[in-house]
Amino acid sequence: MSSLQKTIMKNKLPPRMPRSSGIAKLAPFGAARRKDYTPVSWRQYFQKYEDVETEGGTFRVYLSPEPDHPSRPRIVTLHGGGYSALSWSLFTEEITNMIHCQVVSLDIRGHGETKVKDPDDLNIDTLVRDVEQVILKLYNEEPPPLILLGHSMGGAIAVRAAHSPVLDHYVQGLAVIDVVEGTAMEALASMQSFLRGRPTHFKSIEHAIEWCVRSGQVRNVDSAKVSMPSQILNCQTGLLATNEVESYSSDGTVYTPVATRHAPHADRIAEESDDNDHDNDETDATDAKHAKTDENDAVHSKNDAHTKNDVVQSKSYTADVECKAGNDMNNAKNDESNAENGTNIHKIDESIPENDESIAKNDESIPKNDESITENAKIDEINDDDAHFARPNAVGDGTTMKYKWRIDLSRTEKHWAGWFGGLSNAFLHTRAPRLLLLASVDGLDRELTVGQMQGKFQMQVLTRCGHAVHEDTPGEVARVVASFALRHRLTSATENGEHMNLVSAPGC
Repeated sequence: MSSLQKTIMKNKLPPRMPRSSGIAKLAPFGAARRKDYTPVSWRQYFQKYEDVETEGGTFRVYLSPEPDHPSRPRIVTLHGGGYSALSWSLFTEEITNMIHCQVVSLDIRGHGETKVKDPDDLNIDTLVRDVEQVILKLYNEEPPPLILLGHSMGGAIAVRAAHSPVLDHYVQGLAVIDVVEGTAMEALASMQSFLRGRPTHFKSIEHAIEWCVRSGQVRNVDSAKVSMPSQILNCQTGLLATNEVESYSSDGTVYTPVATRHAPHADRIAEESDDNDHDNDETDATDAKHAKTDENDAVHSKNDAHTKNDVVQSKSYTADVECKAGNDMNNAKNDESNAENGTNIHKIDESIPENDESIAKNDESIPKNDESITENAKIDEINDDDAHFARPNAVGDGTTMKYKWRIDLSRTEKHWAGWFGGLSNAFLHTRAPRLLLLASVDGLDRELTVGQMQGKFQMQVLTRCGHAVHEDTPGEVARVVASFALRHRLTSATENGEHMNLVSAPGC
């Protein structure tokens, strides 16, 4: 095919996707993209905070702007175990743009900036009493209409608070996220194992945020930037990392991309590209390969592949590993037979390159200066590189580790059964309208399955998210909650919300 024919054929193809960044085009093989994990201040999402004094201690409450009328509902958000009030930051921005309301986000006892006399007392009755006292104190004993919204442990508190004689009259709606009695009780057996798998310390706020995203605790990096600092303490000052965010500067670590197939540095988390970036890079790599390869050379190489002592050069762009192929056909046949019995490898050739252990392990018959690596060596080397991405080595103990968890969740085990026991029955018998959001359609237990079939509550399953549903997909959660509030005439839509067709949002 002539160059003119190639040009004509290329012109008939659809346009290529644009690059996500011009930097990627110039990046060497093996260079890792690094996302921005710089922490973000809570002030971008909440108007102010108040420290509410109660009998138990001082509770931190974050507030969005006041609604247009005092009768508008207040959405009281209760976070899960180990999280904080700031885990609702992106949700707050979304929901206040859709309906007239105010978000009241509370740091539960033992979490965030809340300071109490006994932070280890996480008994469900104590937690419900804390919520009662904070709401009454915040609104001078006359609360406005309330929508209780809780995630995980916070969902269990919200259900019990909805039954409280103190708040029952004011609660106009109840919504819980990804908490079901049956599945929660089953998961408790493996909870300690999960907690032991988490790092105990972080060497910077950025590393904590990066671990949060890369581990899957929160899949939305924008949410992790604002919520993760409120979950860790500075080991030296004992203060929450949130206090350092507004004056925070990067830890100064220079992440220089290295053009190598060997493992990344020990103090670095190698970045995995986004799916779209990965697809674009593969397309660009393929185009570059064909642009550099002459057709006549390709045909010549194909014909010479059946002869002896020919060298075929190829490059694997997907793994950033420069491989060399080809060798004497007799040696290749010997390699296949020796791979099965492993007895005569050293007899073929004992000159093994000393500086490449990965090649030596797969084929010990390769000469030191030979420009070839077998296909098995290529695959093993790619898998070896992938293994370095599996577990980031950026966290651990030592003098360089400056931050630790705000709360040790493993010490709260004695309260777990009390949080979730009897939850399904209490949820079904709540007086106010009920909404259940799940991350999996298989999350219902038997009691809730029967209740859902009887139409006792609204259920919504959100996909492409983890346990922290409201952080991973804040816009979708806000849309469902806004639709729930409008359907039950608890408020009205904002000017922006009127164009979103919220009332017709799908439900189960």
